[in-house]
Amino acid sequence: MIHVSSEFREQMEMRTDFKEQAEVTFLDGTKLSLTENDFTVSNNSITDGAGSNGLPLGAAIQRQVQIELMNDDDHLEKYDFVGARILLYMTFWLPKTKELKERIEKIECGYFTVTKPETYGHTVIVAAVDDMYRADKAFYSDLIFPVSASELFIEMCEHCGIQPGNTLFRNNDFTIKEKPSGSDLTFRAVFGYLAMLAAGNARISRQGMLEILSYDFSVFDQEGVHIQELRNFNSLKIGTEDVVITGIRMKVKGKTAEEDQTFLCGKEGYLIEVENPLVAGQEQQLVDSIGQRLIGVHLRDFSGDHIAYPLAEFMDPVYVEDRKGRKYPSVLTDIDFTFFGITTLKNSAVSAIRNSSKFSSEASKTYEEARNLITNERKARDTAIENLARKLESSSGLYCTKDEQPDGSTIYYMHDKAKLSESMIIWKMTAEAIGISTDGGKTYPTGIDATGMAILNKIYVIGLNATYIKTGKLLVEDGDGNILFCVNMKTGEVLINNGILKVGSGFISTNGRFQLGPMSSRNGKFANGVYTDQDVYFDKAIFVDYGLEIFGNNDSAAHTPYIDFHLAESIDQQTADYTARIEQSSSNVISMYGKRQGDGDTPQSCTLNVAVVNTASDARLKDKVQYLDEETSLAFINKLRPAAYRYSADQDEMYHYGLIYQDVEPIVKSKNCALLGKFLRWEKQPDGKSKQVEYGALGYIELISDLIGAVKALTARVEKLERNNHD
Repeated sequence: MIHVSSEFREQMEMRTDFKEQAEVTFLDGTKLSLTENDFTVSNNSITDGAGSNGLPLGAAIQRQVQIELMNDDDHLEKYDFVGARILLYMTFWLPKTKELKERIEKIECGYFTVTKPETYGHTVIVAAVDDMYRADKAFYSDLIFPVSASELFIEMCEHCGIQPGNTLFRNNDFTIKEKPSGSDLTFRAVFGYLAMLAAGNARISRQGMLEILSYDFSVFDQEGVHIQELRNFNSLKIGTEDVVITGIRMKVKGKTAEEDQTFLCGKEGYLIEVENPLVAGQEQQLVDSIGQRLIGVHLRDFSGDHIAYPLAEFMDPVYVEDRKGRKYPSVLTDIDFTFFGITTLKNSAVSAIRNSSKFSSEASKTYEEARNLITNERKARDTAIENLARKLESSSGLYCTKDEQPDGSTIYYMHDKAKLSESMIIWKMTAEAIGISTDGGKTYPTGIDATGMAILNKIYVIGLNATYIKTGKLLVEDGDGNILFCVNMKTGEVLINNGILKVGSGFISTNGRFQLGPMSSRNGKFANGVYTDQDVYFDKAIFVDYGLEIFGNNDSAAHTPYIDFHLAESIDQQTADYTARIEQSSSNVISMYGKRQGDGDTPQSCTLNVAVVNTASDARLKDKVQYLDEETSLAFINKLRPAAYRYSADQDEMYHYGLIYQDVEPIVKSKNCALLGKFLRWEKQPDGKSKQVEYGALGYIELISDLIGAVKALTARVEKLERNNHD
C-alpha cells in the first residue's frame, strides 16, 4: 500500500480530484516539466498487476502508464518521446487544519520509459513502462555454479542495469546447482523463477529498484496491522466461496513416461502447479517451501470498479466489502487506476469450482515487447550513482521535528510526511548517532555512530582502505564486469577465471600450468609463465580427468611417488585401485606394475610395448672397463636354469619364460652385478598395516654380454674340432 498522511486518507473519502505532474528526460538530455495544466482531464492511467488468469506465482510484473498531453499549439511536435524517461507524480491538495497549513501532498508513482511511438494531434498520447523492460533480453551469467539465489539476483540486476532492492528475500540462500539455459530464456523469466523460490513475485518498486515480494497471509490474523478495506465499488463481482489452497505440485518430465516424476506438498483439491528450472534435483524442497506459505490460505476472488483509489499496489492484502457489509480477505493481483475516473481492482485467483483440482502458474509470461530500448549493461556503481542523482533531483523535501530533552539538548527527526507519526522515512539524529528508518521508526537498520561505526546495505566506492574485512563473498571484476577472482565463504570455493594464483614459491595458472612446492631442481628457470626443470610436491594426488593420478612424495622420505592409470574407468565406476602404475620406491629404481584390484592386493604383471630400447653405451660415460673371459661366460650360462611360469597375481593363464631370481643369485660371483636388482612395494600386512616389502628382480639385458661370450667360446671350440678332423 502506498503510504500517505492521515489528512490525505480523510480527504479522499470525500473527493477524488487527484492530479498529475511529471518530469520528462529525453534521449538527447533535454528535460520537460509537466504541470497539472499540461494533462487532459481523461485518458491518464496507471496499470499495476500480472494480468494473468490465476493467482500470480513466480511472475516478474511490469507497471504501465498512459498520459495524454495538451497540444493545441503543436508545441510538443519538436519532441521525440520514444526512449524518454518519465518521472510521474500524483498530487492531492489538502486544506488547512489546526495543526498544518494548506499544502499539496505529492506521491512519487515511479520512473517509466516510453517504448511505443507517441500519437500526435490536438493531444499527444504517450505510453510508457517501468524498468522491468530492461530484463527482456537473453539470459546469461558469468557466475560459476552452484550459487545462492541472492548472488544470482545481484548479478542479474547488474547485467540489466537495474538497482537491486532488498537482497535478503525469503530463501535468498537457496543453492542453485546448475546454470539455467534455454534459447528463449530471458532475465525476466529468471527473476520470476527467483521470486517463486520466495513464494511470491518480482516487480520494480516506485523508487526504481527490483524487489522480490513474498505472499504473507498471516497479516489477516495479526492485531494492530492496518489492512485496506475496499467498500466503495460502483460494481462488484465476487466469488461465491473462498479459494482454499490445498497443495503445491510440480511435475518433471523424464526421457520416458516411466521416468516422469511428480512432487507434491499438501493434498489434492485446489492445487497450484509450478515449474522452475532453478531447482533441478531439489523439486520437493521448492514445493514444500511454497506450501509453507500458501497451503491453507483462504482468499476470495473478485473484480470491481471502485471510486478512484490511488493507494493500492500489487500483492496488497485487502478486505473486500460487499453491499451487505460482509468482508472477505483477499489480495490484489491487478490494479487499473485512472485519473479523474474509476479504479478497477481484481483478485484473479480462479474459483474453486473452475479450478477443479489443478492450477497452472504461467511463470513470468506477462512480458512487454520493448527489446529495442534495452540498453547496454552498466556497472553496479554507475547504476547506483544514477539512481542517487534521480532521488536528489526529484525527491520531495523533509519535515523536521525537534524533541527537546530534559538536559536542554535536542533530538532531531527529519521525516517525509508533515506529521512524524505518519512518516515512513525518518532520519533520527542524536549526539552519538544518526539512524535511518524506512518503516516509520520501528527499526533503524541503517546508520552511523560517533565512533565511525556504520551499518549500511551496500557501499559503492572508488577505493577502500581497511585494517580487516570480514565478508561472506569477495568478488573482483575487470573493467567490463568479468569475474577475475571470487572467494565464496559459504561454499569454501576460490575461483580464478583468468590469471595466476601465487602461493609462496608456487603458482597455479588458469592456462593449465602450475608449480607447487619448493623449486629444488638445479638450474630451474621461469619463462613465459612456467617453470622448467622443477620439482613439484603435492599434499594430495592430482587427478587429470580421473584417468591419470599423480602422487608426490609429500616432501617426506617415507612416501613413495607414483603415477597411476585408470583405463576405461570413471570416478563413479571404479573397478580397481589402478590398472597400471609407475613407481619409484628406491633411488635410481623405477618399477612398473599392472592392474591391482584393491589396497593390499598383489599387482598383476605389466607388459611394456616399445619398438626400440636404447641403453646409454658411450665410452665417455664409462670407467673401469673389463672385457669378459669367454670361457667364464660359457660356464656361467651353463649354470642358469631356464623356466616357464605364471605370475600368481595375474588373472589369465599367460605363461612366461625366464629365470628365477633365487636360482640366479647364488651363482653370481659379484654382488655388485647389475643383473641382480631389487625393488620395494607397499603391501598390507595381516595386522592391517602397510609396509614396504623387498622383492628380487633380474636385469635380463645384463646377460647379453655373457651370451655373446658363450657363443664365441663355443665357436672357438667348434673351429678347433673342425681343424683337428681336417688334419
